[in-house]
Amino acid sequence: SRILISLNPLYRNVVEFRDKSWWNPTVFEAFEEANIVFCTVSGFWVPDDLVTINGKVYIRFHGDPTYSSFYSAKELLMWKERVT
Repeated sequence: SRILISLNPLYRNVVEFRDKSWWNPTVFEAFEEANIVFCTVSGFWVPDDLVTINGKVYIRFHGDPTYSSFYSAKELLMWKERVT
């Protein structure tokens, strides 16, 4: 894929997608092989499935459509429990 070959392997690359079609085993396997981290997103338009690639997790907190969300301690604790 063009995404994989455009990234510099000297860096730890994280890719964030904005369409739910990218949450699929083919993408996860390709990222695993290329050692690229898939960005889990806490947002309103994509799955919030916790995706682990080669033991690494990266989470981006977007929140509601205004991008001005406040995450309560309870919400953050729920995410912490998912990661640990």
